[in-house]
Amino acid sequence: MSPSRVRTHVRRSAAAGLTATLATVGLVATAPAAESASTSISYTCTAPDLGPDSFTLPVVLDTNAPARMAVGQSVPVTVTASAVLPGAVARAAALRPATAFEGAWTLSATFGTSVTAVPQTIARTSLGVQTTPTPVPFTAGSAPITYTAPATPGPVEITAGDISPGTLQFYNGDAAAGGPSAITCTAPPGKAPVIDTIAVVATSTTSLTLDRTASEYGQDVTATAKVTTTSGTPDGDVAFSVDGLATKAKVGKDGVATLVLPDAPTGSHSVTATFVPRDATTYDGSTSAPQVWTVAKARTRMRVPVTGRTTTVATRVGVKAKGVFDTVPTGKVRIKVKRIGKPGKWVKVRTLDDGAARAGFGRLKKGRYQVVVVYRGDANHRYLKKTKQFRVTRG
Repeated sequence: MSPSRVRTHVRRSAAAGLTATLATVGLVATAPAAESASTSISYTCTAPDLGPDSFTLPVVLDTNAPARMAVGQSVPVTVTASAVLPGAVARAAALRPATAFEGAWTLSATFGTSVTAVPQTIARTSLGVQTTPTPVPFTAGSAPITYTAPATPGPVEITAGDISPGTLQFYNGDAAAGGPSAITCTAPPGKAPVIDTIAVVATSTTSLTLDRTASEYGQDVTATAKVTTTSGTPDGDVAFSVDGLATKAKVGKDGVATLVLPDAPTGSHSVTATFVPRDATTYDGSTSAPQVWTVAKARTRMRVPVTGRTTTVATRVGVKAKGVFDTVPTGKVRIKVKRIGKPGKWVKVRTLDDGAARAGFGRLKKGRYQVVVVYRGDANHRYLKKTKQFRVTRG
């Protein structure tokens, strides 16, 4: 399939204004943030050494997983739990007697479709004064586990499963208050609670070529961008930027976009191509290395029509100027008319209007004349001098 090609080359009388800033064309895309933590999950737990009945253990789970990963990327992930031991259970432990506890358990977590066992350690925690049943907050943390993102882009949910098996060790001062107490916790029924969400994206690379890096003002310069991604086919636009102002072109199925760059004024310009994905949750954008585009003043062409070449009507000298690539010069022209072989001359200065000007020199005498038109040039067009002879006849 042929590349997506956009032509924006429009002739102007002044330096071309490009269409938008990169932010306007959509370069800045915000990826969805990962959930900061789960909601409070009500686990149903049993600990036979602490009472015959089951109890509800509220747990909030969180990870340090990045909100955004590239396909196939591996990162270390830790999972932390913030829980509250019910007051009745804490008082039962205090009656052992015990003043503190620590422990370990294994959380079942699912990363997308991959089930992972996550061992967690419960830090030593004081039971506090339990003259009346008082809930005791505690935390459990894991060592880093390695998570590798899938080979295809898309959102990956991290969900929580059961907590089991586990043990709680109670202490009276520094001495163990009995042996370890087993604890088993079951996640609530229904949809598994979501801990975090990771946006897995395909990374991209964008390269840029110009069919010419040096041109005259108004001369066509075609920019071609090639976008490659680590997974799938790139879908979106390329923002071709000249000195920070950009014009968009659609990326074709072959990953190629082309653009005839809008006119730029004389001087040196930096050109880049930025891939702007249609779905920022699926692809990462990328920007090419800059290319330098040098624009020189355009050569100027000029026609000098002369009307009224008889002694009975006024003679007028016209000027019609344009750049060699159909651009429109601005500025002033000096028009000098002289009768050949005779003294004297007539000089008038006019300002070009849409590349044209005209000056009247009244009724001239019969004879041969020479007109010299000097265009001084402007910021984007070169100097030009044009000489023409004409004859005035008797009317």
